[in-house]
Amino acid sequence: MRNDAEFPAALVDALIVGNRTELARFGNPLKVVGQLSRAALCATSGHELICADLSAIESRIPAWLAGEEWKLENLQTLRRDR
Repeated sequence: MRNDAEFPAALVDALIVGNRTELARFGNPLKVVGQLSRAALCATSGHELICADLSAIESRIPAWLAGEEWKLENLQTLRRDR
């Protein structure tokens, strides 16, 4: 999830200290945390944050283990066509 709701950055501080009351002001606290989680991740100085795309991972691993190259190729084609 992304911070599409454009929650204020101060909510990250509320999350860190466990201020559920402040989080609840913006809706269901668990949903608010989900929205903030991606926005709260950042790399430390001198480092780069890398994001992995695990699209269809549940289908890709068994196909890879079974040697089903045709399925892996089809999954890759579907991804490109998006």
